[in-house]
Amino acid sequence: MKHWIQASLVTCMLLWALPTQAQIVISEINYNADGDFDAGDWVELYNAGSSVADLSGWRFTDDFDNPGFTLPNGTTLDAGSYLVLVENASLFTALHAGIDHVGDFGADETSSDPDPAGFGLSNSGEALALYDAGGALADSVKYKDSGKWPSEADGDGSTLILGNLSAHNLEAESWGASLAVGGSPGAANGTALPFVRITSPEDGTEFTNQAVALEGTYRNVTGAVTGIEIEAKNTSTDVWFFLGTASLNAGQFTFSWSNAPTGEYELRGVATDGSNTSKSNKALIRVFSDDPCLPAPPALRISEINYKSPDELDAGDWFELFNPGSEDVDLTGWIIRDEAPDDPFEIPALTPAITVPAGGFLVLVRDSTKFQAIHPSAAFAGSLPFKLGGNDMVRVFSPSGCLVDDVDYDNDAPWPTAPDGQGPTLSRINPAGTSARTPDAWGISGQNGGSPSQANVTLPVELTSFTVEPAGAETVLLTWTTATETNNAGFFVERRAFDVAGGQVAGSGWMELGFVEGAGTTVEAQTYRFQAGELAPGRYAFRLRQVDFDGTTAFSPSVEVRVAVPGVFAVSPAYPNPFSDVSTVVFAVRETQPITARVFD
Repeated sequence: MKHWIQASLVTCMLLWALPTQAQIVISEINYNADGDFDAGDWVELYNAGSSVADLSGWRFTDDFDNPGFTLPNGTTLDAGSYLVLVENASLFTALHAGIDHVGDFGADETSSDPDPAGFGLSNSGEALALYDAGGALADSVKYKDSGKWPSEADGDGSTLILGNLSAHNLEAESWGASLAVGGSPGAANGTALPFVRITSPEDGTEFTNQAVALEGTYRNVTGAVTGIEIEAKNTSTDVWFFLGTASLNAGQFTFSWSNAPTGEYELRGVATDGSNTSKSNKALIRVFSDDPCLPAPPALRISEINYKSPDELDAGDWFELFNPGSEDVDLTGWIIRDEAPDDPFEIPALTPAITVPAGGFLVLVRDSTKFQAIHPSAAFAGSLPFKLGGNDMVRVFSPSGCLVDDVDYDNDAPWPTAPDGQGPTLSRINPAGTSARTPDAWGISGQNGGSPSQANVTLPVELTSFTVEPAGAETVLLTWTTATETNNAGFFVERRAFDVAGGQVAGSGWMELGFVEGAGTTVEAQTYRFQAGELAPGRYAFRLRQVDFDGTTAFSPSVEVRVAVPGVFAVSPAYPNPFSDVSTVVFAVRETQPITARVFD
């Protein structure tokens, strides 16, 4: 009984939370080294306490399901000193000889497993955790390579450094990019580069006969930002030129580029703290000095996109155009682009001309052979010179350069995720609609492989999010959002329980908790909520069973949640009861402590 209680408490403490004690601090991270200065992945620890710390048996991990790297016995860290955990000791010592380090966490040599669970640090960001020998969380960081996190640490030579060792290292604002290439492992963190990032305009924004407005953020890490210069580069050249100095105001900067000439440009900000400079992310824009959309060209619409086929239905990348007009449209001279600025596809003059029939469809494909093998009767033209990715753009321009239709789609919510290799295509719900730019304009095809050169049929409900969160003692709140609904009668809410070991509780299959009425047929986003109560402490899974008016059902993915102990302790009723050989009683407490259990008849 005592052993089971301690194990369950360790499981509870694995939840991401603030450490109760922060004497050992993750102070520097090298997750994506410059190729010319590659010391492998490494993480620096700092002892902020006043005494020597015994780190024997401590664990460092990036995955709750992976035991991670266990520090060997005899590992200690003096007060005010540093220790580096390395992925590859050979790479590290080749560039940082004489620095105290422990490794390799890239292949856990302390494990008796013949295939040890080594790991590296993600180039795009992830959560890292450090646990003491008793399993308590000592420190954690969840870094990224974008947003408020400095991008210079993502392959440009810098490391992530904690600007102030007493700062909250869970916050991006506490971190900077090291001025020193390769960082300062095993030593006090040096100067951090100033942080600067463009937040507007977004990539692909187009400006016609108007000034280009630029906005962004900057941050002081170890020095004060004293100025930000704005630079531009025409995408047809490799030369950056100075535009002017941005206006600074309490972490925000603005700039206006008046009378920008026609062209496609990348913009960036260069921040300085008086001694050091750093560059922002790049914003891609397009400037039109004349209006190419007068007279208005035919209103072709992007109606279906296949950017990732499953292996058994690999038709290659393709997208479909729909002509809502009353006349055929000759596509000669029309231009197709994806996200990249340098690989446009101009539809050639052919005899007969490539056309989109009135009220009909035409598919533009990358691989004619693959496409015909899967869709032998579909009308198509090709071949596109570019691939379509899971986070990409499709843009259709008239011969005069007018942007007729475009979509900047993604393979993550709120965009439909099933088209990312699961079989369906990304299908526009109303192809004759005026805008394809928002996720709610799109659904998933009603059949795997899509319906190229045919009218789209989308599934009745496109579920864009589903979350379950604690909402008080013994209570959780389910919240879900749909992008579109067709003949949706509603949702049955179901749940099941798990035992301490993670298995399903005997006799606890999916249990129906209640019904939430749907919106019928709508193209507007809908949000639903349901509160489930009387939940004993433990782990639960919830799912939705969607029902159409004709009785057809479909299940959502399940979402798990843990219900915490509401007070000092909680005791469940014995189950099963009555019993013949074995009955189970669950006793849970908030803190690790010795427990004495007595059973009376």
